[in-house]
Amino acid sequence: AGNTVVVHRAGCVEAGDRNVLKVGLFASWGDRVARVMSREGLKSVADAEYSIKRREKLQREYFSDIHGAQPNDRNLYDISIDTSLESIPVASIKVAKFARQTMAFQTA
Repeated sequence: AGNTVVVHRAGCVEAGDRNVLKVGLFASWGDRVARVMSREGLKSVADAEYSIKRREKLQREYFSDIHGAQPNDRNLYDISIDTSLESIPVASIKVAKFARQTMAFQTA
């Protein structure tokens, strides 16, 4: 109930027609590998790459089979941000500002 912001790889398609702001976050391969290594304490680039590829394969299969959608389709999202081009804090501020503007417009 109420206004919602969904940040998830294609998870927004599961929201259906509900009033949600759909946020897509994208980054370069190298940045994604570095973040997974840091977040999960991995020491090997190969391990991080394997982990990302495995997860994304499962995501693609799930969203394609269940919803006919691809997680990297930027048309799924109301706003897309490339976190390789700006910091996570700046991206967060952009999302919050966009959400306030969009949700204010919807309730007006």
